[in-house]
Amino acid sequence: MIEEKYLGSKNRIFYRRNSFNPKRQTLVFVHGLSGSSSAWIEYEKYFEKKFNLLTFDLRGHGKSFRPKTEKEYLIKTFSKDLYRLVKKEKINNFILIGHSFGNFIVLDFFKKYKKFVKALVLISADAAPSKRKLTKIILPFLWLSKLLNYIPSIKKEGGHLDYSRYLHSGDWNIRRIIEEFFLFYLPDL
Repeated sequence: MIEEKYLGSKNRIFYRRNSFNPKRQTLVFVHGLSGSSSAWIEYEKYFEKKFNLLTFDLRGHGKSFRPKTEKEYLIKTFSKDLYRLVKKEKINNFILIGHSFGNFIVLDFFKKYKKFVKALVLISADAAPSKRKLTKIILPFLWLSKLLNYIPSIKKEGGHLDYSRYLHSGDWNIRRIIEEFFLFYLPDL
């Protein structure tokens, strides 16, 4: 059974885990940009009985807190959040799995804390978003999203997208990205 928890009380990091069994290998999943831990639900269902599982929402994603400044969105900061989570859950010798943007975090974590990691799995490691035409269209809108911090009715914590509606879609599925954006930024009604 998967349980949902938070790391910290002020700058809360949302995470999901199953009941850990010391005889099983642990898998730790890191989602991509604009995603959340719910991107891994199908994997959780598949691996739940064979592995210890840990997924989490990066800061500024899903149900985790949303920082106010850009400096709080650095790769090394995401990596430190993962380190705090791994230390709290007392796990080591785990398989670290990243997807797309999450691979940058996985690689930074491995560089700093390799003694905790048994193996790395990098999914969509060749995404190269800066070379995609869609990036040139989306990038200006990402900068405009900073203005949303000044609207008082914006949610401070987001939610989770039902990724089962986007099975077999690519990393740059515009409908999914827009839905994730509005799920997180839509004012409470």
